[in-house]
Formats: sequence, structure tokens, C-alpha cells
Amino acid sequence: MKLLFEDIMTKAIKQKTSDIHFIPVENEVVIKLRVNESLIDFQKMTKHTYAKLLTYMKYQACLDVSTHHIAQSGRYIYNYKQLYYLRISTLPLSLGIESCVIRIIPQYFYQSTEEMQLDYLYHLMTKKQGLVLFTGPTGSGKSTSMYQMSLYAKEQLNLNVITIEDPVERIIDGITQISVNTKAGIDYHNSFKAILRCDPDVILIGEIRNAEIAKQVIHASLSGHLVLTTLHANSCEGALLRLLEMGLTNQELVQTIINITNQRLITSNDKHRYLVAESLSHEDIHYFFNNNYRLPEDFQTLPNILQRLSQKGFIVKKWYKNTFNQEKLSDKDKISLIGRLHDLLTHGFTISEAFHFIIKQYNIPEQYKAELLAYIAEGATCNQLLSQLKYPKPTIMLVLFAEKFSDLNECLPHIQDYLKRNYEVKLYLLKALQYPVILCSIFFLMLTILNHTVIPEFETLFATMDVTRSPFQHLLTYSIMVLPKFISIFFISIFLILIIMRKIIQRLPINKQIRLLSKLPIFHHYYRLYKTYQFASEFALFYKHGVTLHHIVNLYQQQEDLYLNYLASVIAIHTTKGDTLDQILSRVPCIETELITFIQQGERSGKLGIELQLYSTIIIDKIQNRFQQQIRFIQPTIFLILAILIVALYAVIMLPMFDLMQTLK
Repeated sequence: MKLLFEDIMTKAIKQKTSDIHFIPVENEVVIKLRVNESLIDFQKMTKHTYAKLLTYMKYQACLDVSTHHIAQSGRYIYNYKQLYYLRISTLPLSLGIESCVIRIIPQYFYQSTEEMQLDYLYHLMTKKQGLVLFTGPTGSGKSTSMYQMSLYAKEQLNLNVITIEDPVERIIDGITQISVNTKAGIDYHNSFKAILRCDPDVILIGEIRNAEIAKQVIHASLSGHLVLTTLHANSCEGALLRLLEMGLTNQELVQTIINITNQRLITSNDKHRYLVAESLSHEDIHYFFNNNYRLPEDFQTLPNILQRLSQKGFIVKKWYKNTFNQEKLSDKDKISLIGRLHDLLTHGFTISEAFHFIIKQYNIPEQYKAELLAYIAEGATCNQLLSQLKYPKPTIMLVLFAEKFSDLNECLPHIQDYLKRNYEVKLYLLKALQYPVILCSIFFLMLTILNHTVIPEFETLFATMDVTRSPFQHLLTYSIMVLPKFISIFFISIFLILIIMRKIIQRLPINKQIRLLSKLPIFHHYYRLYKTYQFASEFALFYKHGVTLHHIVNLYQQQEDLYLNYLASVIAIHTTKGDTLDQILSRVPCIETELITFIQQGERSGKLGIELQLYSTIIIDKIQNRFQQQIRFIQPTIFLILAILIVALYAVIMLPMFDLMQTLK
């Protein structure tokens, strides 16, 4: 197995592979290599050989070789011409076997012509103090950018560079690199104290993960050191807002940050890799805080840059363009995907690594799989990927806010529970309606056939034999004959009315839309409960992580959702008048009064986030119970209508037949 493993690794490294995928299929295991952002076929092997190879790899990575039912992730140093850091990750599959991915990271960093060019940032390394921040999703080249700038500082400027990383991904000769090891007592807090006593010119911090690290980074920047670090954010603006939510003040950010770069790695039409970035200067940051958190009008955002590149034909795909118009996953698959995503993130996987694993396990057409993998390679976030997979809008919004202000992994179980409840209600509705609907359809078809064959013949016979029928029987006969047409016209009319109403409502201003939908018979109960649930769930996340009302308004204003924009304007207007949150919500017609009571209690107790989270679960139960109560009446009502129609049909055909038989006698 050692020779087989070394053969695979050697060939993969020669092809400049970033990841090796072992994908079990029905009768064999397919090995694929990720070169740049493309996944190419490499070779195949039997499941028996793969099982032995997997045991060898798990042993080398210090994983539990006897465990096959949980995801695992471990590290291994491999030597081929130089040292490589291998991250070996496994995932249990429904086939009774584990899939595996090996991430290949060269341990030594060398400047080469293939590395990204950062000439426009090198002048920042001459600064004596300040913070240079790199943002972007996993795989966007943040670490490589920091390494390049550190190497430039050491070789060209002869500066003392010290790094703190978790772990050290690539080794640079002549630079002091510290790897975080919590078990040995080496963490960010202790390392910061030690570094500041070692006369560094430049400090490189692997990532700002929490408020404590953020404050230490600011302290180091203010104490006469140049600090380079990364932050997971989708834009420069998002990075500033996230730092504010970590408890940093506007003044601290203005004094320390000298540049924020939000970057992506893209593949052009000529198959070369390029760095594309938006860059926020120190002057732009001043403007942002002095103009109500707005960027300068001439600021070039990353989506605009990518759109221009697409229009010029430099890249094929528009950034995050939604090309899918059909469902990719069943409701059941959507629930299991969220569960698997939660398990993988718990075991240390990144979003991109987790989705790389998961997407291959579901029955999605290959063209859509390739499209999704391309989005992942371009740095799509979790909410963007779930949007492509047609997840419900409330779940996508929760993921978006969790990514910005919370722990995504903590939010996923709540989303899975929401999807499970929806799925159970759908199943309940299906079970309640399937038999009545089938019986009604059969009866409708039978009635149509009888109206064109049997009933006209009986009418002729009764007229010929001069059978006398009561006015009630004549009325029943007429009703039975016109019933199919009446039902068809009724349902077509309802369908057309709903379409016209929808068009009319869409043309109304959003405030009038909300008032109208909040008063529609039958529908208004579900509309109010749904909107109240959406508000309670989102604000529970905000208040739990200390997001201020001002920042919530700014965030809602940035969304492409008229309802959220309306909510932002109402909150902004009435906050300036000195109204409290419960007073503001009492003016929103689609919010349940019960929620206002919960908010009042939460504000008094100082536990508003917990109160809102509790209420969001209560309101889901309310929706489910109300729906089930109404469904409970549908089945017996339909059976009663069928029984009446069968009796009427009997009265139309059989009773006159008995009269005819008496006449013949």
C-alpha cells in the first residue's frame, strides 16, 4: 500500500494537484485530481484495494482506522523533492464505505513567476505600523498573498517577520513561524505576548477568528508594528462590519487599518489563473465611517470588476449567475445535506471542502455538479450554494446572517429542524389528500363518461316509455350532467383569479402589499405567522451576538428583498423618533402581537435573544398545528361530497329504472 500511495502522490504532485478525491461508486472507486479549479479523472481501483489503501492513509494521518461511521480529518507530512503537508479527510457514505480527500499543501514557500503579483500592495510593507487585512472565502489565495508580502519584507526590505498560524501551512526560510498548539499551551494570546518582546517589524496572524484575537491584532497595530492577517468576509465592507460586531470601535479601525483587500482566484478563457481583487484604502475607510457606513461612489466592487471581465470575454461565467431553473434535490436530500454539512464542519472541514465532499454523494445531473463545483472554486459562500440548490428562502437568509454575525455550524441544526418540520407537514398533507384526490379524479372521469354514453341513453329510454319523474329527479339529472363542466370552469376561474391577483399585488407598493396580504381570508393567518417566524429567527441571531439595531437596518437595506427593505425603513424612521422595538413592530401589520409581548419581556429581563429563539420554535409549532387542524377536515369533507354525488347518481339512474320496471309489469 505504501508503494501505491507514493505512486498516486508522485503523479498528483507532478500535475500540480491541490486535492485528490477518492470517490466510491457502485463497483469500484474513482480517483480524481483537482488541478486549478477543474476536477479531472485520474484512475480507478477495486473497492478491496481502496479499503486497504484507506486504512494505510488513516494510519499515517493518526486517524482511528476502526471507525467508519463518522467523518475524520488528520494531518501527515509527505516528502517528495520537498515537504508537503497533507490533510486527509474521510466521510462515511450510504454505500457502507468511506470517501476520502487529500489536500496537498507545499510546506515551503518560494517566490516564482507563477505566484500572484501584488506590486500594488508592496508599498504598504514600508509602513511602520498598521493593519493590512485580506478577506475572501477559502481557496481565494489569502494565505499566499500574505506569504508573498512577508517574503518581500524579508528579502527586499530586510525586516524581521514573525508569524502565528494554526497550523503553519508553508515554511519560509529566514522567517520565525509559530504554530498554535493549545494542548502545549501555545495559543494566540500567549504567543502575542512573546512576539511583542522579540522586536518584530512585521507580524503575520493566520486568521482573526474571534473578538479576543481581533483586539490583540488591534493592540499590536497600535503599538508600532505592521500586522498582516486574514478574515472570512465576502467584501471589504463586510469585513469592517464584522470587526465592528466583534466589539471594535470605529476609531480603532480608522487608526489601525491601512488597507483591506477582498480577493478571488479566477480561471480565464486561456486557462490561466489570475488574482482579482477589490481594495479599500485608508482614505476609503475614513469615508466609510464618516458617511453613515457607505463606500465612496467611485469604489470598484469585486462583482462589478468580474462583470466587466465577463463582458470583455476574459472569463466565461458571470459572477454567481444563477443558471439553474429546476429543483436539484428532493426535500429529504436537502435535510440530509444540512446534517452532513454540520457533521463535516464540526470535524474541522471548511465550507468548500465540505461541499466538495457532499455534492458528489447526491443524484444531481453532471452538468449541474460541474457548475456547483465551479462556484465552490470561485469562492461561493454557503448561502449562495444553498440558493443554487433551491433551499427555502428563510433558511438561506438564516445562513447568510449566521455567516456574517454568528457561528454557521451552530445555526445548521435549527435549519435542519425547520426543514424536517416542513417535510413532515408535506407528508401529512400528501397522506391526507392522496386517496380523496384519486377517488375524486376517478369519479370525475366516470361521470364524464356516463354523461356522454349511459345517461343520454337512459334519458331517451325514459322519454320513449313515458316514465314520469319528479321535479327533484329532473334537477338532479341536470346537475349531474353539468357538474363536470361546472367543476372545470370553477377551477380554471380560480386559477386565473389567483394569477390576476398576484399581478395586481406585485404592482402595489410594498407597504400596501403587506396590509393586503395581512387581511386576506384564510391566507392571512399563515402569512402573518410566516413573517413573524422570519423576523424572530433573524433577530434571535442578531441579539445573541450583540448586533446593534443600526447595523441591522444597514444590513436589511443591502438585501434584494422588498420586505426587508420596508422593515429597515420602518425601524430607521421610528428609531429616530425614540420608539422602542416593540413600539415599532406594533406598526408592522404582518407581525403577530404575541411576538411584541415576548420582546417586551425579553427587554425587561435582558435576554431578548433567548426569548426570540424560543418564540421562533413556538411559532413553527403553531403553523404546523394550524395546518394539521385544517387538513383534518379536508378528508372527511371530500368523502362526504363523494357520498352525496354517488347517491345523486343513484337517484338519477336507478330510481327511474324501478319505475320503468313497474310500468312494464
